[in-house]
Amino acid sequence: MHEYNRTPMDVVRIVKIHESTLRKRLLEFGDTPSSALTLEEFMAVDLEAEQDPPAFKMARKRDKERIQKIAENEAEFTALQREIDAQLEKDFRKSNKKVADLRGDNLEMTATSDFIHQSTLDVINECLTEQVEEEEDDVPVQGIGPDIEAMCEPERRESVVDTGSLLEEEEQMGEDLVNLEDVDDDEINGYICPKRKPG
Repeated sequence: MHEYNRTPMDVVRIVKIHESTLRKRLLEFGDTPSSALTLEEFMAVDLEAEQDPPAFKMARKRDKERIQKIAENEAEFTALQREIDAQLEKDFRKSNKKVADLRGDNLEMTATSDFIHQSTLDVINECLTEQVEEEEDDVPVQGIGPDIEAMCEPERRESVVDTGSLLEEEEQMGEDLVNLEDVDDDEINGYICPKRKPG
């Protein structure tokens, strides 16, 4: 260029850089569109498109590699996520099945207890209706019967019954039966005339 013909070693000596740095810069220049131009074109044409510095290009290249790795990892993560979701779904179905089985057992227990409760109520109702029917059968026929007040009043009894004949009968019975001398009159009246129920 400009009629200077220099070797890389001459440039290293004059510029005072290492040979590897010079090669690196020449390789970076080779990646630019300017390297495709001839010497006349390079001097005459002014390229409008700017080029990024080499460090920026390397950073971009690293970013692309990272994005590619992330995409690969994302595919792996997606596959792993699908497996996890499938396993969770399977576990969820198992737990739901267990809960459904427990609910089914619980429903059976509820149905059983309802049946027992209903049967018990039916038996109790039958017993009550039978007792009511028996009570209706046991009710004595109401009609003319002895007057309880007349039986309990000693004055009327004396007027109706001869006391002398009573005493004779008592003496005869007294000899044959247990001695009732220690039983007072109130106790005897309690046995003969039960207290009336109010109402």
